[in-house]
Amino acid sequence: NILWLSILVLSFSLTLLFHPLQSISVNSDKLDYYIKFAGMLIVCFLYSIGVVKILNCKSDSSEPVVYNAVVINKEVSDLGRRKHHDFYYYAYLKSLTSNKKDLKFSVSLNYYQNISISDTVAYKSYKGFFGAEWLNIE
Repeated sequence: NILWLSILVLSFSLTLLFHPLQSISVNSDKLDYYIKFAGMLIVCFLYSIGVVKILNCKSDSSEPVVYNAVVINKEVSDLGRRKHHDFYYYAYLKSLTSNKKDLKFSVSLNYYQNISISDTVAYKSYKGFFGAEWLNIE
């Protein structure tokens, strides 16, 4: 898949950029060097996942396919951040026009308040710049 290939190439490139290969002298600790290199590789890999996911959506010029779905559940979550009063609103949908499994969308407070369980809503499916499908709710 081109998505994972892009993530791997970006993560290795960033790792080499931020942790250049150095010659290991006889006096240096090889294990320490490899542990640092592996740690940097993991950090760059995780960073690359986010970058490629954003590029997949933002660089996508494909035409959306619109599907209809029924709201089967709604949820409010604070993700354990009770001090900051940050709430996240979700709508769970069952697609009427595709074979997709039940979907979970993060929605705005206004959208959350304007929909009810059993309402029919539309969402868009995009092909993605790297070929990884992404969805957007109306």
